[in-house]
Amino acid sequence: MSPLLKRMGGFVGSLAPSSRRASSAWRERHWIEKAVAGIDEALIVTDRRGRILFLNSLAETLTGWRFAKAYEKHVDEVLPLTDERTRAPLKASALGAAPGDAVEWTRHSVLLAKEGKFVPIEFRAAPIQGGRGAVEGAVLLIHDGSSQRRVEEAIAQMAAIVETTEDAVVGVTMKGTITTWNPGARRLYGYRPEDVIGRPFAVLFPPDSGELAEIWAGIEQGDAVLNHDTEHLRADGSKIEVSVSSSPIREADGRIVGLSSIARDISVRKRAEEERRRAELLLKLGEVQEGERRRIAHELHDQMGQHLAALKLGLEGLTGASSDALRVQNLLGLVKQMGHDMRRIALELRPTMLDDLGLVAALLHELGEWGERTGIEVDFHHSGLEHHRLPPATETAVYRVVQEALTNVLKHARADRVSLVLERRPDHLLAILEDNGTGFDHEAVVAAQDTERRLGLFGMKERAESLGGNLQVETAPGAGTTLFVRLPLPAEGE
Repeated sequence: MSPLLKRMGGFVGSLAPSSRRASSAWRERHWIEKAVAGIDEALIVTDRRGRILFLNSLAETLTGWRFAKAYEKHVDEVLPLTDERTRAPLKASALGAAPGDAVEWTRHSVLLAKEGKFVPIEFRAAPIQGGRGAVEGAVLLIHDGSSQRRVEEAIAQMAAIVETTEDAVVGVTMKGTITTWNPGARRLYGYRPEDVIGRPFAVLFPPDSGELAEIWAGIEQGDAVLNHDTEHLRADGSKIEVSVSSSPIREADGRIVGLSSIARDISVRKRAEEERRRAELLLKLGEVQEGERRRIAHELHDQMGQHLAALKLGLEGLTGASSDALRVQNLLGLVKQMGHDMRRIALELRPTMLDDLGLVAALLHELGEWGERTGIEVDFHHSGLEHHRLPPATETAVYRVVQEALTNVLKHARADRVSLVLERRPDHLLAILEDNGTGFDHEAVVAAQDTERRLGLFGMKERAESLGGNLQVETAPGAGTTLFVRLPLPAEGE
């Protein structure tokens, strides 16, 4: 029995039954309150029959009973207890009922307070013995465990989060020794807990990295390092890109005793950023390339066209006076063919029709010229583009993809019919180009690093992806080929 409970037994046991009258109860309560003023727990005193003799103010708050109402009530009525785990009722009156029998702090009990709420409690109980050792009553000390329970639940929730998070959570002492290692850390770094706990935190850092010293410098000052992108080492020696937040671990008195490191794998994000930068670079390069093509096309058309026209006029002037009229006629035919070829090359470099009249007009002209030149039947259908110009980069990308696809058809497909469908949808442009040719093994072509066809497919794919779109190929040997190109479009009015 604790000294406190022994002292309580000394003075409460001397209370005579005749003194437990309503008029004297308050004097006894006042006297006992002075005696137990330093106790910061709920205190209840009963007689040998389990009737309440005393409640301090903390017991009043905990049970919801005022002393005036609880006085001489049975303790089981004022203090209804339940085993938290089994939900079986507990008898407070049985606590400390046997001589010399003290009950130390007991957990997993729940008090049903007067207002109907359940309160987790811990309690001590001890008998009050008279002069001959007979039990005269009992003293109960009750601790409200609500705050502690909330803390425990919060800790349990935090532990569950640490155990289930995809992030690596590592605890480290101020001496740099790893002490905790969650499943996320095992997945990220490849170490089992038993292989890494107790080892230096430095095993996760490249030897030439000065990062660890910077982290410790901040931790010792009480500063956190948040969302720092860096490289760490895995168990197999490979490097992995991570975003790390390191924070000091403090004791209750504020003393720093270690650090908590939370690392997240950002490899996918980094690859996505790299792809985005690459797409932006390709788009810029494409714009520069188209600008250069436009300049060369204009020079061919304006300057070389003028020179050829002058040469043609000069040769025509010689046809009547020259004795070599046949040779002059041949030269005129050659100049005419050169002019035709020059215009075709200029159009292929950068069709002025694409800039002036838009994608549909440029494709109509291109498909007509290509069909006439190759003898392959061409169908072209479009919708949603009659009164709308597309963004210049989108028009250029579609035009170039169609050009490359037609080149592939002519070189490889042995087709006699090609169909192109162009459709503007609410959020994207869809282009479908189909031929009835021989088709091909798409996976084999993609795997062949040096083939011309692969390079053509790669170029079309790059053009689509540079604008945030995609290229899909459906083909098989003997089944023809269909290309699906989808390019995002701004909403109407943007």
